Amino acid sequence: MLFENRFESGKAAGQVALDLALQRYPAPIYGRKPATGQLPPIFGFHSVRAEPFEALLRFLAENEYRTLTCDEYLEFQKNGVPPEAARSLLLTFDDGMGQVWSVAWPLLRKYGMHAVVFLIPGLIEDREGVGPSMEDVWAGRSTLEEVESRDKSEPPLATWNEIRVMEESGVLDFQAHTLSHNLVFTDTRVLGYVHPKLVRSVHPNRLTMWEERRSSYRIQPPLGLPVYDAAPRMSDSVHVPDDPELRELCAGYVAENGGALFFDGDGWRDKLDRLVEDHRRKSTWRTRVESEPESTEQRCDAIRRDLQETKEKIESEIPGKTVRHLAYPWGVGSEDAVRISRELGYASNHWGRVDGRVTNFQGGDPLLLARIGEDFVPLLRGRGRRTVWDVVRKKLRKNIGRWTA
Repeated sequence: MLFENRFESGKAAGQVALDLALQRYPAPIYGRKPATGQLPPIFGFHSVRAEPFEALLRFLAENEYRTLTCDEYLEFQKNGVPPEAARSLLLTFDDGMGQVWSVAWPLLRKYGMHAVVFLIPGLIEDREGVGPSMEDVWAGRSTLEEVESRDKSEPPLATWNEIRVMEESGVLDFQAHTLSHNLVFTDTRVLGYVHPKLVRSVHPNRLTMWEERRSSYRIQPPLGLPVYDAAPRMSDSVHVPDDPELRELCAGYVAENGGALFFDGDGWRDKLDRLVEDHRRKSTWRTRVESEPESTEQRCDAIRRDLQETKEKIESEIPGKTVRHLAYPWGVGSEDAVRISRELGYASNHWGRVDGRVTNFQGGDPLLLARIGEDFVPLLRGRGRRTVWDVVRKKLRKNIGRWTA
């Protein structure tokens, strides 16, 4: 997952194209009325910029779309969508980035829309005051560049103080996105090493494997650390801890040989590979870890602890709040996570693609809700809608840019 390659990126884009061609997406994406029993689409956002997000909201408002809450969505899943609610949808934001405060919230209020934000409570800071928002831009107190760059500032996530203000407005509903959005290592085979270009090019949430209980959104692991295959903690993958002695050995070697400058020289990968091979000839760590894998009970305990603490933390920070809904990081969960979330009182689980589906239906399991990307909002039926091929071309351009970078 960390070392996404060209084949994997192309495969993801190909799956979207195939799903579109086979008309697996919700009917409104094709400009049609939904069939009986088909639920409104759920769209997933992360960060937004003011102009394109406002254009989306304007499109929804002009075409008389109604935005739902998670609880309303579950009512539709249980009882069906009434005719007057045919033009409805659910907007969701993962992570609770600062742009939810600075950009999304003011624009949602402007257009009378609602959304759900899935928070990572273990990473949220509690600071006094609030940051600037689009309202400050409209009043001439701030610049658009300032409010749009919130995700790159400190703190990059919305603060608890900002979240409480937004929750009180009734425009946004704050729910759970796990405690710290962690990945865990799943193998002992070294795939690569932490190097400056990697740290600059990947999202912070892809560098969480060394700190299972991290407390900061931005982490920068020491250069030289070995990287292994990894998977979301909520998945059914078995956690394989990394070798602490090898971690210190590689990071120390890089630090002693120039730090970031070490990676400017030729053959740095070969040097670290030889260091790993020499260490493993003498160490019993790999054999011991592979012979004593994480048990199902241990994995379930970790999932339960995470989801319980997530719920408790959000409810303790937002007065009167009850957390009932969960979105899985990377859209990936597991049967055990579903079972545990149900036991803890979660009423719905939001995935990405789930059980091969990208559409939800009446009578389905609310703990297996599929979501689709924000790119698909402009395809909804109505005046000014885009075409399916506009989205396909956009995704292909994005992948081509990644492949050639």
